[in-house]
Amino acid sequence: MNIQTISISQTDLASRSEASKFRVRLLKIINDDSSVNIDFQGVESISDSYADELFGILALSLGIEKFFRIISIINASDRIFQVIAANIHTRISSISNAA
Repeated sequence: MNIQTISISQTDLASRSEASKFRVRLLKIINDDSSVNIDFQGVESISDSYADELFGILALSLGIEKFFRIISIINASDRIFQVIAANIHTRISSISNAA
């Protein structure tokens, strides 16, 4: 399996628009034989809107099992993990509850 690491250069992630661009970039490099490490080294904060637009929508579009199989978040603080997890949960739950 091909593993790519993508480092995030900003310290504060808040723009839904930037998250959308990053999600599109990720989708272009992901295939059946690849996985991606997203390196949060130096990232101090992430907004709910950024986490939802990147991770919530990505988990929804890939499916939760595939998402966790091919996407790894590395070097993130506990708080950043919490924001990401909460937004994935909210996005996936809203679809499950609508069905």
